[in-house]
Amino acid sequence: MRYTDIAIIGGGLAGSTAAAMLGRADISTVLIDPHESYPADFRVEKLSGQEQLGRFSRTGIAESVLRRATFAGENWIARFGRLLDKAPSRQFNILYDSLVNAGRDEIPASVERICAKAMNGMDADKIAAFYADPVKRDCDQWAAAKAFDFRSVSIATSPYWTAQRSARFMAWSSQGLLRRLGGAFHREPNFLGHSSSSSSSSSSSRSSSSPSSSSLPSA
Repeated sequence: MRYTDIAIIGGGLAGSTAAAMLGRADISTVLIDPHESYPADFRVEKLSGQEQLGRFSRTGIAESVLRRATFAGENWIARFGRLLDKAPSRQFNILYDSLVNAGRDEIPASVERICAKAMNGMDADKIAAFYADPVKRDCDQWAAAKAFDFRSVSIATSPYWTAQRSARFMAWSSQGLLRRLGGAFHREPNFLGHSSSSSSSSSSSRSSSSPSSSSLPSA
């Protein structure tokens, strides 16, 4: 029987990052996942903002990850067929499988990796207990409500959501005008929040430099 202080089941982003951090701290760890490398996945992730990038830098895997990411230094905010603002941004975009595998590359050799195709012990009662966990249920409800709000602000036709879209149009227009007039508003975050949020705008990103030339904030 293999003994270890910590066994991580699943080597997605959370599992791989945890394994890398624990291994660097010389804590006995085993990572169990069915794949030697994370398979291609039709998902994309972004890392952005001073706070998120600062936290990510402290994981120790940021340098490896950001070398594989595409840096976007500006978000173009468009609504109703009009370009409203070109908001400064510090955003790194990366495919999810590339993100995970970059993190796995940083796992020290001291961490044993087991490629297990099937795991025993997850019977119906354990699965039911997992989905009944109150913290998980609260998180799921919050995420579902947020997703429905995002959809409503894009396509709902009620007076409330129509007014929401009009208000966002005026707000983004004002911010874009102030930015063009002064330049003093080139700061992060913008006063309307993160410019790529689907609840606030339809935006496209334009790269203004490469990841290798960008540095993370100090931890």
